[in-house]
Amino acid sequence: MENVKSGQMVISNLVAATSILAVIRNSIQRTPYVSRSTLYVKAVSGELDGSPIVRETLLMVKKASSDLLYQILEMLSALKERSFPIDVVTYQRELDSLIKENANETPLRSQHDVRNNTLRTTIVAQKVELSKQRSTLSEQDTAYSELIGRFHDDIESYFTNTLISPQSMVLSEVLLYDLRSPHSETFAPKPRFVIERSLSSPHDYLNCSCCFSPEAGKDEVQFQLSQ
Repeated sequence: MENVKSGQMVISNLVAATSILAVIRNSIQRTPYVSRSTLYVKAVSGELDGSPIVRETLLMVKKASSDLLYQILEMLSALKERSFPIDVVTYQRELDSLIKENANETPLRSQHDVRNNTLRTTIVAQKVELSKQRSTLSEQDTAYSELIGRFHDDIESYFTNTLISPQSMVLSEVLLYDLRSPHSETFAPKPRFVIERSLSSPHDYLNCSCCFSPEAGKDEVQFQLSQ
C-alpha cells in the first residue's frame, strides 16, 4: 500500500512537470511547439529524462532576458501547481527590484546571451584568428545573471527529480497502462488464432447443440466447418 501511494505521488508530480515544461516552452517563442499531450506520453514512457526537449528548454531559460523571464514567472504563477517546489513569488520580487534599478529601458541580459559576446581578432604568424570574448556586464546585468542562474538550476533540479522513468517504480504496471502497444493486442486481426479456436471450439462460432458432446455430431460439425 505504501508503494502504491508513493507511486501515485510520483505519477502526479510527473504530470505536473509536463505542465510546467509546456508553460515554459510556450513562453519562449523561439522553441518549436510541442503539445502537452505529446509531453505527457513521452513522460509516462520515460523518454523525457535528459531528453533534447528538456535540454533545449533549460538552455533557452539560461539565455532568457528579463522581459522573457518575467513572462515565464507570470505564467507559472497563474498555473498554481501545488507540487511545484520553486518559490515563484520570491523570484518575481527580486526581478521587479532589478527592473526598477535598471536605468536603461532595454531588458536586462544574461551573461549566457550571445548578444553579450564579442569577436576578438588577433594576428598570429600572419594568420588571422577569431575568438569569442564576453562583453563587460553592467552591475544590473551581473545581478540578473546571478538570478537567472539560480532559477535555471532550480528548474533543472526539479525536472531531474520529477521526470523519471515510471517503469522503475514498484508496481508500475498497476499504476500505468503499457503505452507501447495499447490497442494492437485487442484490435489487430489474428486469423491464425481464430481458425485454431474455431477448430478446437466450434460451438463458439456455430452455436449448435451437437458441439457440446464430444462424441455426437462430428460429421455435422466437420461438414459445417468445411462450408
